[in-house]
Formats: sequence, structure tokens, C-alpha cells
Amino acid sequence: MLSSIGSNGSQHNSKSFKNYFQLLRRPFAPIGCGLLMASGMVFAPIAAVAGDWNQFDVCVTELKRNGVSDDAAASGCSQAIIPKEMSQCVNMISRNTNITGIVALQSCFQVRRPVDLGNCVVDIDRGVVGRNRSPEGEDVTMAALNTCRQSLLPGRHSECVLALSREVSDFTPQKAMNTCLAAEDFPRDLFPAYSETQPN
Repeated sequence: MLSSIGSNGSQHNSKSFKNYFQLLRRPFAPIGCGLLMASGMVFAPIAAVAGDWNQFDVCVTELKRNGVSDDAAASGCSQAIIPKEMSQCVNMISRNTNITGIVALQSCFQVRRPVDLGNCVVDIDRGVVGRNRSPEGEDVTMAALNTCRQSLLPGRHSECVLALSREVSDFTPQKAMNTCLAAEDFPRDLFPAYSETQPN
């Protein structure tokens, strides 16, 4: 009797599975597959998704590639608002200038637009320092990193610095950077009355 019940039970289960898979061939098959995945019965696709990289993976890998230690990369990427943009900033500066990855990270981490910062530094470095690398040129690049970081509009800042350096004969790169950065504050020299009305 037990054998007959087991036989009947297995036949019933077999028919049930056949009926179920026949149902999956119907138009609402995607729903059935979705239920299978939700219930944990389909493991391979889930494992594949879990193994995909996200922007934190990209950030850590890119920072380490630019000489940043594991601990610094982990700390920086975990706290960044948009990790992949911060690491992109570090990569641009480290690959295209003499600034190290860890120094670039300290600045890229502090700004809201890290990609703009990276472009600003690289543009000034290429346009002002160029291929004539020297200790003085390295100072200019570091000054570019600092002024680009302080600028509210890094893209505008780099354009201003390049123009003044080219077109004004007595402007050193450092003077051009200071002038362009100061101009982002309200032009008090043009409107001195404005500064007098502001609270200290």
C-alpha cells in the first residue's frame, strides 16, 4: 500500500511539474520565472548580478592603481558622494602631472565636482608648465591643484589662468592663478560700496 501511495505521489508530482512548465510557456511565463527567482529557486543569475562591479569597486581599484594604499582607498571611496568620479579625478591628475595619487586624493575628496577639478589641474599643467618640467614647474602644478580646489568654477578658473598667462606679459602663472581665484569673489575693486554694506 505504501508503495502504491509513493508511486501515485511521484506520478502526481511529475504531472504537476509538467503542468507547471507548460504554464511557463504561456504569455505570463516571465511572471513565473520572476517568482522562481524571488523564491530562490534560480541561483545562477543572482550570483552573476552579485558578482558585478559597482562604482565602489571601480573607485578602490583605480585608486590602488595610482599608488594609494588599501586603507586610504577604502576610507576615501566609502566616504565619497560619487566614488567613481572621485577616483577619476585622482587618475587624471596622477597620470597627467607629477602629483602623486595620495596627494591628488586629498584634494579630489574635498570637492563636490571632482572631475572638474581634475580637468582644471591637467589643463593648467599642460598649458602653463607644458613639457618643460622643472622644480618651478612642479610648484606651478601644486598651485594649480590648490587654486582649482578652492575655485567654485574650476572650468572657468583654468580658462582664466591660461588666458592671463598667455596674454598679459608681466603675469606669472602664480599671479594669474591668484588673480583668477580672487575674481570669483565679488569684484570689490569695481564695486567697493558693496563690501562696505556687508556684515563682517
